[in-house]
Amino acid sequence: MEIQEREKRAANILIFGMKEIVAESREECLEKESKEVKDLIRTINSDIAMDSIQVIRLGPPYKEQKLRPIKVIFTNKADAQKIMQQRSKIENTGCYIKRDQTLAQRNYIKSLINELKERQNKGQDNIRIKYFEGNPKIIKTVTEGAGRAGGGGGGGGGGG
Repeated sequence: MEIQEREKRAANILIFGMKEIVAESREECLEKESKEVKDLIRTINSDIAMDSIQVIRLGPPYKEQKLRPIKVIFTNKADAQKIMQQRSKIENTGCYIKRDQTLAQRNYIKSLINELKERQNKGQDNIRIKYFEGNPKIIKTVTEGAGRAGGGGGGGGGGG
């Protein structure tokens, strides 16, 4: 069940920070919101076909000072992956994009973030979270100039 849900969500992204649109009718609001989302996606990657994208504002209707996330459903996960890879193009817009994750995935990433913070508080500053094939892991970061030419034997085996 979890794997099927993850597969289904792989073609989705969530957009946070996009202002709510106030309009005369719900239909007009949905139309304007859909246009804004598609314009944002075009800014990130203009090769994606916009005609098949579904746009859904999540959560209960507008509350003051609370921006509801927007779910964008693509016809395939490749389009969602393209957006995730190029999302830095909208860094200065006030919006940010995340993967659509299951509850289990969200809980796992929270536990990883807590573990990362704990390890950093204990002095391990050279670590971060990185995704490998869609799975987050804590890894050591490599700093410029930290390695030695010829490398050789550091690092130890750690496998097992």
